[in-house]
Amino acid sequence: MGKIFKKFRKITAVSLVLATIPFSAARLNAQGSNYTFADRTKVFSANVLFNGLVSGIGATRRNKPFLENLAKGALGGLLISSGNYMVAKEENLMWPAKIISNAGASISYNVSRGQRMLDNLGMEIGPLYLQIGKGGFEWYVIPGSIAGIVGGITRGADFSLEETLRFGTPVFYDSLPIYTDSTFGMRYGLFGTNVLLFDPRISIKGQRHDLVHINQIQAQRSLNSLLPKRYSKIENFLLRNHVDVRTIPGDISNNLQDFLLGYGYSLGEWEARVFSGAPKKLDAVLQRN
Repeated sequence: MGKIFKKFRKITAVSLVLATIPFSAARLNAQGSNYTFADRTKVFSANVLFNGLVSGIGATRRNKPFLENLAKGALGGLLISSGNYMVAKEENLMWPAKIISNAGASISYNVSRGQRMLDNLGMEIGPLYLQIGKGGFEWYVIPGSIAGIVGGITRGADFSLEETLRFGTPVFYDSLPIYTDSTFGMRYGLFGTNVLLFDPRISIKGQRHDLVHINQIQAQRSLNSLLPKRYSKIENFLLRNHVDVRTIPGDISNNLQDFLLGYGYSLGEWEARVFSGAPKKLDAVLQRN
C-alpha cells in the first residue's frame, strides 16, 4: 500500500508542475476573451477528473489498483487539454498540439486497459490511426474520416492540400448555410471523423474552435474500457482487420451530453468555446469575430 501512495504522490507532483504551463498561459491570454481564467481552469479540471476516473475504473476492472491508475489517467487528461488549449490560441501549433493531446489520450487509454502508460502510443493523421508499441508499428483506417472525405468530394467542396498539411487533417472549403454555426466551420462526416469543412468566411476564432474539436477525436477513447466484453470482441475483430472504431463511444457520449443538457454543454463543445474564445451562444452575431 505504501508503494502505491508513493507512486501516486510522484505522478500527482508531475501533473501539478505540468499544469502550471497551460494555466499560466491562460492568464496571459485572458484579455479580449468572453471567458475567464476560472472558466479555463474548470475545463482543465474536468478533463483531468474525467480521464482519471475512467482510467481508474477501467484499470480496476482489470485487477489493477484504482488510485495509482487514476493519477496516471489524470496526467493523460492534463496533456489532452494542454494540446487543445495550445491550438485554440495559435492554429499554426496544430502539429505539436496534436502530438501532445494524442500522447495524453494514449496514456489514459493504456492505463484504462490495465497496461503501462507508454505501452502503445498513437496518433490519427487524415483517415488513418498510426500506432507504435508492443506489437511494433500498426495502422488502422478510421471509417468516419473516409466517409467525411468522400462526402467532401461528392458535394463538390474544394480540397485544400496546403491547409491539410498545415493542420495534419483533411480540410475542405465550401459555402455553408448560416444556421450551421456562427463560426462557419464544422467537423464533417460520421462518428470519429477528423475531416474539416470550412466556409471561406470563417474567422480565426472559428477555425481554432473547430481545430480543437479535431484534436478531441481521441480524447475519450478510454471510455471503451467500461463497455461490455461483447463490444470488445467486435472492436478487437475490427482492429485485427485494421479498422479503428475506438473513437465512437466518446463521440456518442458527447452527443448524448448535448442532447440531454442542451447543445453546447458537452465537455467537448464547452472546451472548444472556452479555449478559442468563440461566442457563448453560437447563434449570437455571425460576423462578430
